[in-house]
Amino acid sequence: MRLNLLIVFLGLAALLSGCSLIKDFKGPYYDLIGQWDLYDRSIGGHRLTFNRDKTFELDYDGDGVKDIWGEYYVFGDRVTFKDDREGCETECAHNGYYYFKRKGNNFTFIVFADQCVPRRGLLKYLWRKVEK
Repeated sequence: MRLNLLIVFLGLAALLSGCSLIKDFKGPYYDLIGQWDLYDRSIGGHRLTFNRDKTFELDYDGDGVKDIWGEYYVFGDRVTFKDDREGCETECAHNGYYYFKRKGNNFTFIVFADQCVPRRGLLKYLWRKVEK
């Protein structure tokens, strides 16, 4: 009898928690995965892609060629960018740390710590999910 009550209680708790369980099941990377374009296209044709294998690619000028790539790591509402380009001897060789927030199909980054001026400059804008 107590086991049945426990099962019912756990089932109700799962139903009441709703979306949070679904998001946790999908994993912390779920909000980022996909292709993102700058919301304001007048800034440029930049496309940022987050892959399921925890790699990212940036097509800086919209020509279909990846210009910057590396790995990303998600911890709650924070993301770390690690540039993997060979021979990258600039300030962009260091990791960049950001907070991120997704609202619907829009995405924003807030810099926490990043020495890479070009990355900081580009990620400060609003991004929009590319619809397939």
